[in-house]
Parts: sequence; C-alpha cells; structure tokens
Amino acid sequence: HMTGSGRKLQSFCIPTSGAAEKVQRMDATCPSEPHNEEASPTDLVPGPPTSLTVVGRANNRIKIEWKEPCINPSAVKEYQIETRTRNTEWEPVEPHRSPDRLSVVVTGLRSNKTYWFRVLAINDRGTKGNSCEEIQSETKFGSKTCKTLTVLAFAGGALGGLVVTPLVAPVLIPVGAAVGARWLYLGLKAEDKKTAGLGSGLLVASTVGFPVGIPILGGLLAGFIIHDKIACSRIPKNNSY
Repeated sequence: HMTGSGRKLQSFCIPTSGAAEKVQRMDATCPSEPHNEEASPTDLVPGPPTSLTVVGRANNRIKIEWKEPCINPSAVKEYQIETRTRNTEWEPVEPHRSPDRLSVVVTGLRSNKTYWFRVLAINDRGTKGNSCEEIQSETKFGSKTCKTLTVLAFAGGALGGLVVTPLVAPVLIPVGAAVGARWLYLGLKAEDKKTAGLGSGLLVASTVGFPVGIPILGGLLAGFIIHDKIACSRIPKNNSY
C-alpha cells in the first residue's frame, strides 16, 4: 500500500476473539491512525473492515457485525459479505451492504453446521479491498431437536434436584422452619401482619415447598441453559438487518 509520499505503509491485522469464533490472520490492514491517500476518492481502495464478530446464531441464520476500515473509510461504497463451508469456495451473500450498514443476518444456512464469513469493502469503481479477518461459527439445532434437547435438559435438571434435595434438606428445612416459626410468633405477638406473613410463608416453603421446589428449579435452570445458551435460536425471526 503506497502513501502520498511514495513510502510503503506497513500494517497488520489484529484478530477478534470469542469462544464461537475463529479468526485467521491475513495480509492487511489498520495503522494506528485513519489514513487517506492524496488521490481522487474514486481511485482510493478501502482497507479491510475490522472487528468482525458473530453476535447471534440460530438454526438457519447467523448475524455478524463489523467496523469500517481504518484505511480510506470514506472510499467505501458498499460491503460484500462472503461465506463458505469446509468443502466449498467463498460465495457472496446478497444483498451487499451500504457503508452505513455494519451488520447482516446471513440466512438460508443449514442447522448444526460450521460456516466461515468474511467482509470486503468495495469502492465506486468496484475495486475490492483485502479482507483482514475470517470468522468461523456454527448454526444451532433445528426447532424439533431444540425442543427435544430442552425437554431432556429439564428432566435431567429435575432428576438432579431430586438427588440433591435429600443432601441439603436435613440442614435447610430445620433452619428455614425455625426462622419462619420465629418470625410468625413475633409478628403475631406484635400484631405485625407483614412479619407474620413472611414467617408463615417461610415456614410453609421450608416444610412443604422446599422438597418440591428444588427439583423444579433444577429443571428450569437446566432447560434454560440448553434452550437459550446452547441449542436454540438467539436471533428473533423479525430481527432487522
């Protein structure tokens, strides 16, 4: 890349990071300060977009975001997003994005499959800049598989709760019952309905609700983790680009 004074500009890529992302070093891009050449805007080639990040995944679509190039950002007319799988070549994703649109939801993907993405900046003459970052992510499971996994997770969490309950019940039930009974007694003695109500609630929860509540809580927690964090969609269907 040549500057206006004819000196070659040395630059490098700083990859992003993330558990679901894999970024490959390439041959381009950002200096510490934004750079513009002394040339006609139509002759400028924009540098590569930066900070390519996966921000949402579903069973058939993935949402990615990026930041404008550090080099010649004003030369960007549009962005071209490309994707590939392990055994295919890079293919453009339609439509191209205008310079002020720095995210896209790539649709039409297969569930539970790995895809790679990159973003190219294009100037008025159709010249493409380099792509600094290449990111990898996986789509989530289909809706039927997701529901099955969620149900299994709930059942597993509830079973775990049943196993844990006998271990903690000998300690928590007497303590909760004693505190609840004490509050109930003090509330009735002082004619304090609020304290008496809290005491009676804690007493009932400790002696009756606790053995049932732990398995239910365990099931809900396990189901939520599987559904929202691992297996199922995190991009609403009406999500805008």
